[in-house]
Amino acid sequence: MLNFIKYEWLRRWKFFLAGILVFVLADLDLFSRIISQESPNYISVILIALVFTLSAALVVDHLGRLYRTLFSDEGFTELTLPLSGYQLLGAKLLAIFLECVAVMTIVGIVAYFDAIYVDMIALNWQLPSLTWEIGLEVLKGLGFILGGYIIFVLMVYLSLALAKSIFATFKHGILIAFGCFIVLAKVVDYLGDILSVSARYYLHGSVAFMTTTDWLIIIVLIGLLFISTGFLLNRKMNL
Repeated sequence: MLNFIKYEWLRRWKFFLAGILVFVLADLDLFSRIISQESPNYISVILIALVFTLSAALVVDHLGRLYRTLFSDEGFTELTLPLSGYQLLGAKLLAIFLECVAVMTIVGIVAYFDAIYVDMIALNWQLPSLTWEIGLEVLKGLGFILGGYIIFVLMVYLSLALAKSIFATFKHGILIAFGCFIVLAKVVDYLGDILSVSARYYLHGSVAFMTTTDWLIIIVLIGLLFISTGFLLNRKMNL
């Protein structure tokens, strides 16, 4: 399983590094222009466009990893590995999780250094002290975003697994699976409304953030989606 994660990383590290470099260059360009009160030029526009394009490409890549496994000749090789469906799915999700954590960490570090520099040169602005309470609030907010993203990825993966298993014999199995994704999204959204899962976030003052029940619901949703998708992959029905 760890070797599979390493293999996934070796295939994508250049793309990941390119995204980081473009983001840092775009940040330096925009930040320097804001400080010097200069208008962005065409290079700034190109860098920003590249950042959004690479970000979208990363999301598409995350969503397409199981698609390539199930619908391409390359993916057939992955299905012959001595891994269960749960291990294969777990390896892909763990790789996505680590990549998301790396992106959040890099963006956070760059933003923090930007804030430090502004604090040094701006007379009417002071960087708030970074306390454990603020750090914990930020981590909770990022955890909520990451949890929602993993649920979204798993809903797509479950729909793809349904398309190649239960609905594989149907003429329009992929369209039916897409309909399943819409239904799953509606169900998850409905459960969120019924159970009042929401992030109320305040960086200063009183904190009314996610309750323990909210976290448990997110974990249960991830667990159910993971078990359902892993079960279909493990059975290898029409895969």
